[in-house]
Amino acid sequence: MLMEAEGDRWVYRRSPTIGGSIADMGLTTDAGIPYLAPEIQLLYKSGTGQQKDLDDLTSVLPVLPRQGAEWLLCCLQEQYPTGHPWIAYVAQTLR
Repeated sequence: MLMEAEGDRWVYRRSPTIGGSIADMGLTTDAGIPYLAPEIQLLYKSGTGQQKDLDDLTSVLPVLPRQGAEWLLCCLQEQYPTGHPWIAYVAQTLR
C-alpha cells in the first residue's frame, strides 16, 4: 500500500483532510517486525466493500485500543458523510 506524503505527514488519498505523522503510522511487534497501525489499514479497507475486509474489521476492532477506534470512527464519518455500514458498527463498539 502506497501513501501520499507531505513532508513528515502522510495524507489519505481518498480524503486529503485525513492524515497524520509518518512517525506514528507504524508499530513494531515484540519480535521487531514493523506493521501499519491497524486503524489506518482498516480505513483503507473501508473503501473496498469486500467481505474479507469486513471480517478484518470485526476481528480487529474488539482488540483495537480505544484511541485507534475513535480515530477510525472520526475518519469514516469524514470520508463518508452520507453514511457507511462500518460507522454504526464502530460507534456501537465504542459504547
